[in-house]
Amino acid sequence: MQETTRRLRAGMPMVSADGEELGTLEAFDGDDLHVAGLHIPPQGVDRVEAGTVYLKHEAAAYTPERYGAGETVAARGEVRVPLAEEQITVEKRAVDEGEVRVEKHVTEERQIVPVTLRREEVHVERRETSERPLRPGEAEDAFQGETIRVPLRGEQAVAHKEAVVTGEVVVDKEQTAERGEVSGTVRREHVHVDEDQPRTRGRG
Repeated sequence: MQETTRRLRAGMPMVSADGEELGTLEAFDGDDLHVAGLHIPPQGVDRVEAGTVYLKHEAAAYTPERYGAGETVAARGEVRVPLAEEQITVEKRAVDEGEVRVEKHVTEERQIVPVTLRREEVHVERRETSERPLRPGEAEDAFQGETIRVPLRGEQAVAHKEAVVTGEVVVDKEQTAERGEVSGTVRREHVHVDEDQPRTRGRG
């Protein structure tokens, strides 16, 4: 193990057992290997080959809950405390804001359409003629009662209804934009350094 740790150098790629690179070695302080905010003990190193550090576990095992310590140690030995804050991001989604209803109603009205109708009428006229003998065909029908029917024809108005399009109603939609605001409460981390160490008084 000591031979392996002596070969560790900052900047070496660190690869998990399943071949995923976790990052580069930031520092090795003798206790832990520091990479991407993780603190991995030297016992977790499988081998060091060709400038690459190979670890014993798969990448899923290296989580901040297991290997995190809340700070990252840099190569110069300084302590870096990350500060986090929340930010509001705004997303837009389509919502229903109501509807416009277009209703059609049926009304009735009486219409009078003028029309000209034709019909036949009978005019009876009696004319005096000079006397002449009956012709052979006329003599057979003479002195017999007879009813002569003269048909009369005429026109009758018949109403038919037909639906026709007389117009249309066009409903058009357009998008308008208005400026709005989204508010929320966000959290931010602050750091406070409390110096609690004894001070040495000078002798007079």
